[in-house]
Amino acid sequence: MLLETHLGIMKQMVVDDSDPDFDEPQIQHLLQSAEGIRKDYPNEDWLHLTALIHDHGKILVLPKSGELLQWAVVGDTFPVGCAFDESNVRHKYFKKNPDFNN
Repeated sequence: MLLETHLGIMKQMVVDDSDPDFDEPQIQHLLQSAEGIRKDYPNEDWLHLTALIHDHGKILVLPKSGELLQWAVVGDTFPVGCAFDESNVRHKYFKKNPDFNN
């Protein structure tokens, strides 16, 4: 039941704006992830499920689930105390981070 609810909500066209390489709905990303893991690790059922639900929190951007802003729900987390790598998505915005010069 929970999985059906999760997938039903994700079909509502959640697109992660923080991923410039993938403009498909999250359900497509989840299915691709789960299928890739299934092929690479066919005997690890728990890992297939983990791949399928790994972005579950992104439903928080939908009106039914709180309608939070994307920046509060998606994206990457970076450690502080070291330089931000220029390969990070939208690296230029790190300049506004107080830890940029530390």
